[in-house]
Amino acid sequence: MKETSKSIVRRLADMRYAMRFFVGQGIDIGAGSDPISLYAEQFPRMTGLRVWDMPDGDAQKLATIANESLDFVHSSHCLEHMVDPMAALQRWFEVVKPGGHLVILIPDEDLYEQGVWPSNKNNDHKWTFAIHKKKSWSPKSLNVIEMVAKLPEAAELVKIEKLDASYRYNLPPLDQTLTPVGECAIEMVIRKRLPDEIAAGGRLPRKGSLSRAEIFSLTGINVGPAPAPAAPAASATETKLRQALALHQKNDLAAAEPLYREVMAADPKNFDAPHLLGIMRRQQGDSAAAIPLLERALEIVPRSSLAHMHLGNALRDLGRNAEARTHYDKAVEIDPKLAEAYYNRGYMALHEVDTHGALADFDKTVENEPTHAMANRFSSMVRLLHGDFARGWPQYEWRWRGENPADVLRDFGVPRWTGEADLKGKRILLHAEQGFGDTIQFVRYAPMVAARGGHVVLEVQPPLKRLVEGFAGVAELVARGDTLPPVDFECPLLSLPLAFKTDLKTIPSSPAYLKADPALSAAWAKRLGPAKGRRIGYASTGQPRHTSDTYRSIPMRDFLKIVTPNDSFYCLQKELRAEDATLLEQRPEIPFFGADFSDFADTAALMSNLDLVITVDTSVAHLAAALGKPTWILLRYDTDWRWLQKRSDSPWYPSVRLFRQTNRGAWGSVLDEVAQALKTTTKKPSSGKKSK
Repeated sequence: MKETSKSIVRRLADMRYAMRFFVGQGIDIGAGSDPISLYAEQFPRMTGLRVWDMPDGDAQKLATIANESLDFVHSSHCLEHMVDPMAALQRWFEVVKPGGHLVILIPDEDLYEQGVWPSNKNNDHKWTFAIHKKKSWSPKSLNVIEMVAKLPEAAELVKIEKLDASYRYNLPPLDQTLTPVGECAIEMVIRKRLPDEIAAGGRLPRKGSLSRAEIFSLTGINVGPAPAPAAPAASATETKLRQALALHQKNDLAAAEPLYREVMAADPKNFDAPHLLGIMRRQQGDSAAAIPLLERALEIVPRSSLAHMHLGNALRDLGRNAEARTHYDKAVEIDPKLAEAYYNRGYMALHEVDTHGALADFDKTVENEPTHAMANRFSSMVRLLHGDFARGWPQYEWRWRGENPADVLRDFGVPRWTGEADLKGKRILLHAEQGFGDTIQFVRYAPMVAARGGHVVLEVQPPLKRLVEGFAGVAELVARGDTLPPVDFECPLLSLPLAFKTDLKTIPSSPAYLKADPALSAAWAKRLGPAKGRRIGYASTGQPRHTSDTYRSIPMRDFLKIVTPNDSFYCLQKELRAEDATLLEQRPEIPFFGADFSDFADTAALMSNLDLVITVDTSVAHLAAALGKPTWILLRYDTDWRWLQKRSDSPWYPSVRLFRQTNRGAWGSVLDEVAQALKTTTKKPSSGKKSK
């Protein structure tokens, strides 16, 4: 489980991985969702990586890979699945260039299989492995030392290790790879010798001799008269660069920088130092300082695809998108398989709302690196934004493999329901994910699951529990954090559209699928008392912690320009920012009830007494729309996928009308449009209509 990720800290402690083993162009065989490229910044000499998985063909043959075309091969827990592991190892060795490396992880038979065969941990395992044994309990045991000995004479075993540092020998049988630290594996590193090394019978020192000055520089020993001052030897510079990189990888950036600069001063033609320092400065948030360093690196090696990509990233950070695009274009021209360059160019296009350009680049990323989690994730959201649900929903399952540690699918120990299994007589857990608004939007699927015969257990965030009590189709309701009852299946709420193969025409869009508690509604009606004109609730900001809050929220002082004198306005936010609290203290005619909202049931009860809700894209919008209230939603320029494009209505919510920015950050025209709409609407405002 995530064996490559587990290996990273161990490998960072050995500089050979960054400086020798993972250098140049490589391939990661059987990487799945855990490729070494997830940690590319830790191995900055790795210039490109292709992932080879089942859709690419037989990993034992690598049919489309030319001999001696790669600088390294990495494989984590793949060899044990091969029909002929020896043939696979020989083929992998063939595709490596002379001087390149194979880095192979395989399960150790004692640590992983633990004396049981066939394997009770992975029924696809065809072999077990030991570094060297004269006798094994396993009928399918292979000795790794013997396998390496059968490779061509160019094979040099650089490293072999039983990875048992975190293995707990005193435990009863347990798959310790399920723990966060258990590797239970053997790692071997094999180098392909150069032809002259084979001829010489070994990797011998280069010909020639060191000068007295060089010996003194390297050892501090005088072998003759005191040497005259000399330029630092190349090997000393290399040592200093390694020290800088080691500190960089440990995130000790302050200590790494002066070493990088010393290398640059000692060796002005050194490419790695300005390149790595430029990357580091951007990591520190100083993209302006990164740019001249990366430009210097490109002066030394003009055709470095990685340097062009990193310079593009720094320029993009500063809003210099046209220049950034030039360098992204150059990066993929030099290396048409550099997946990360396509991804970064696509990410920039997405924020420019060039969704078709972004999708093309994300697709190119996935073409070259099929397991690139973020490219798959963004591709799915663009497809959903375009209304391409048939391809969008399946790809949206990549949301569980993003960069955020929270993007981890919870393990309930039961199968995921994907729409195929018969639910009659079965118990199924539908569980919330992401934000409150997502739960409100997709809880609508619970009755459809119940209609398949399932006993639905619904888990929601605690502030939503009272709101959805008694919801149609839900047999049991629990709050996240409570003890869950036993179930036979589970499904995240946002995977239900995929399970039901939802398209634009089959969205379950009941006008009002949530109801406010009648007693609470009556209490709020009494509290509000008579109103002048229409009762209008609003929310101008969302949670400040939301990643897109800067773009989706509107300063309240600007938002309140829509207030009409003949209507009653109410703030629906639970919390206020300091400046907004001060503003409302000066506007007593606009009540704020945040302290009285114990949860969403209270908010729903207040909303039930309103004629209209006007809000930015927050959970308030979803709640009002799910209650069937006329709801006007103000959308940022690069809007969320669920609101689609170029329409003022929503197929998800019949009562919604959408008001869209036409330029990034330009809320003025949106507020003017809302103000005009308020002047022309009746007591019961209508929803939007699809644009022609």
